[in-house]
Amino acid sequence: MSFSFSKSSRLLKPHDFQYLKSKSKRKTSDLFVIYFKPTLIEGSNTSRLGISVSKKNGNAIFRNKIKRKVREAFRTSRLRNKGYDLLAVAKKNADFSSADINDDLNRVFECMC
Repeated sequence: MSFSFSKSSRLLKPHDFQYLKSKSKRKTSDLFVIYFKPTLIEGSNTSRLGISVSKKNGNAIFRNKIKRKVREAFRTSRLRNKGYDLLAVAKKNADFSSADINDDLNRVFECMC
């Protein structure tokens, strides 16, 4: 099992983000809102991830730290091979400094399986 995060595992285009925002299922946690739908790529069982962290969450260093932790949780989850497109949106008033992002996302990912 490869733990890389290649371009084929990412949501890159604005169209992909809009697709997930409209009529998709949502799971919420203390730190994130996760939007998910079956992937747009036909015949693919590889999941793709998009991450959105607002400037209201903090400076660029802090936002990038959150994104790295979200990517790591996604790479190690069983959800990678389920064929979903996911969008993780960080909540604006969440306390990321004291929370364990990995545990929070893994709870959400397990509910989706």
